[in-house]
Amino acid sequence: MYHSVHNEEHDSGSAFSKLFWENEFMEKSVISQDFLYTENKQPPTKLYNFDSKLCKVVELHENESAFLKNDLHKIQDIPFEYQGTSALKCEYDWPFESFKFSVNGAIFLYVVVDAKKNPLPDDFKNTHDVMSMLKINPKHKPDNGRIKATTSIAYGIYKKKYGSGDHVIDLTPAKEGKNHLMIFYTLDPGGGSSLTCGGQEVGMSSPKDADYESCSESSRFNKNGWGCEAAFSGKMEDEEQSMWATENQGVGAWVEIKLKNAYQISRVEVKSRNMAVQRNKQIQIMFDGGETRKITLKNLDSVQSFKIEPAVISKSARFVIKAVFATLNNGGAFNLYGTPCVDPKKLDSPEGEEEEPKELIATCEDTLLTEKFSTLGLKPDTKLSITCPEACVKAPGNVFGDLEYSEDSFICKAAFHAGAIEDKGGKFEMVIVAGKFEYTGAERSGANSKGKTGASALSMTFVLQPGPDIMDKFKVGQKIDVYDDDIGAWLPGNVAKIERVDAETADMVVAKENMPEDSNESLRWPDEEKLDYCGFKVMKRECGAAKPITTGFSVKIAFGVKGPPPGYFLDSGEKMKE
Repeated sequence: MYHSVHNEEHDSGSAFSKLFWENEFMEKSVISQDFLYTENKQPPTKLYNFDSKLCKVVELHENESAFLKNDLHKIQDIPFEYQGTSALKCEYDWPFESFKFSVNGAIFLYVVVDAKKNPLPDDFKNTHDVMSMLKINPKHKPDNGRIKATTSIAYGIYKKKYGSGDHVIDLTPAKEGKNHLMIFYTLDPGGGSSLTCGGQEVGMSSPKDADYESCSESSRFNKNGWGCEAAFSGKMEDEEQSMWATENQGVGAWVEIKLKNAYQISRVEVKSRNMAVQRNKQIQIMFDGGETRKITLKNLDSVQSFKIEPAVISKSARFVIKAVFATLNNGGAFNLYGTPCVDPKKLDSPEGEEEEPKELIATCEDTLLTEKFSTLGLKPDTKLSITCPEACVKAPGNVFGDLEYSEDSFICKAAFHAGAIEDKGGKFEMVIVAGKFEYTGAERSGANSKGKTGASALSMTFVLQPGPDIMDKFKVGQKIDVYDDDIGAWLPGNVAKIERVDAETADMVVAKENMPEDSNESLRWPDEEKLDYCGFKVMKRECGAAKPITTGFSVKIAFGVKGPPPGYFLDSGEKMKE
């Protein structure tokens, strides 16, 4: 038996159903919760705490009114993937300079606005999708069901990921009139954690704890023992090595801790600095996936404890100062408590065995934002095996970044730029990493990428197949061309000794043919001025397997101003004529 809650918002904020069973041997009774289960991997998404007088929950459909209590604006050309999603229909003129709401799980929130009058913060990302907003002539009477529009404006769709909790979207005031907002939302497929958490509550934030990974801060006092390590030391004392202190920062300062494994964080302890002019009033805690919690501190120098409700599964926590009693090298000390989390899939699989990457065939237009990829629940460390057709490399489309690319970059073109595939396309492995705010363009693999500024929730990287190791290219006794500074010419030589430095670098002792041993030189490959493959500089040299097969590129030839020394022998053994 299944039950689904209808798509409405009630003042009570709750919905329920009672199920009964009965037969000829027992009376009718309510089915105990012990016998009920859900196939949902996470609770149904609920958006609440918005102004219910100004907005109501609806579904997004074509040709319906865009705004509450307003029939003069209709929506058309809704992209297919957004049709039927849950939406908030709000009044046409939004009267506030912010939009407040709460949500019980991870979602993607979409706001539809006139792109020329976009009031949203910069961390909302342009999806480059649009809807049409039709303004209806109020005097026009429908003709056979048709209505006449006076104007049609393309409204842009902007997107941001939110975790469970309370949120505020600050809006830029409209220059004329009021802002007009359409809002809809979808479940973040990656927001539901597959982790199982439990056991005894433990502290995990000390640098001495096994799961501590690293920490960072916005600034530290005197660059000495007042940094992030002291913030999480567990000592909770306002002294060096025991507390974080900023370099004369207050509101906006932050300190962050990262853990090796996830915990369900349920409690936090905070100690302010001893002096009243150094204390914080409010701190926002930012967790993985965009979830946040705010705590309000009393003007005390004692340890204050706060429950994180509901508890948050996370591998990091950033403490951001939002309000202060005063500003003078503000800071604090923090302890985190929670229960450890494990992935049941990893418990069921042999140790060290990794899940095979999901295999997909990409089109030339695919990005991480297109439906094929956006519905996969991608998150950092996700691996995908992608195949791209040959035509995609030369197809139009933008690539933003260098080796780490923004989520709106064309995947196949980015893979070619990174060197993961050749211009004929092919198969490669893509790895998802955390997004950035700024991407730098570069020339690579014969292609150019662009720079970009603007938040990207995710980035893509590619697993590059290693080239041949340096020790596969050179062996002792192998012929090589070497430049002699005394003679000022390239001479035939051979590798007398070789020692690997890394996959592309080696230290060599090069012997010059038909020259005394004291003319041997110790050189490091690569060195374009001193070393080259056999026959690349000493022309018509018999190299055999020592000369790599090359096609399609030019070779620069260096000519010396001096000839070889008297008595010099050619490779063939013939003595050179003086």
